[in-house]
Amino acid sequence: MEGKFENLFFEDKEEYAVVIAFFDWMIRSGFKDILDTLSKDISYGDEVLGCNLPSLFDSEDEDGYFEDGVEFYLNDINIKIDFKMYIRCLELACKIYIEENGTDEEVRNNLLIIKKRYM
Repeated sequence: MEGKFENLFFEDKEEYAVVIAFFDWMIRSGFKDILDTLSKDISYGDEVLGCNLPSLFDSEDEDGYFEDGVEFYLNDINIKIDFKMYIRCLELACKIYIEENGTDEEVRNNLLIIKKRYM
C-alpha cells in the first residue's frame, strides 16, 4: 500500500507532498477512526503530521484562522487545499480502503457526511 495514494492521484507530487503524506498515513493507520473524527468536523493529527479544518478556530482573532479549505501540516510545512480537492482526496482514500478491506457502510456514511458539509 506504500505510495499508493501518491501514485494514483497527484500530478505535482512535490507541491502536494504534505497532503500525500497525510493521506498515506491515514490509509495505513486507523483509517476508519480518522475518517470518523473528520466526519465530526474535528481536525486530526499530532505535533508532526495532520490536517486542520476551519472549525479548529473559534474566532477570527486566533492566529492561523481561516474559513475556506483544509490545512495540512508536516513539521513546519503547511499547505492549504480547497474543499473540492479535500473531497477528492477523501474519495480516493476511501476507494483505496474499500478495495483493500471490502465495502464498509460506516466509511461510506462518514464520507457522505463530509461531502455534504463542504460541497
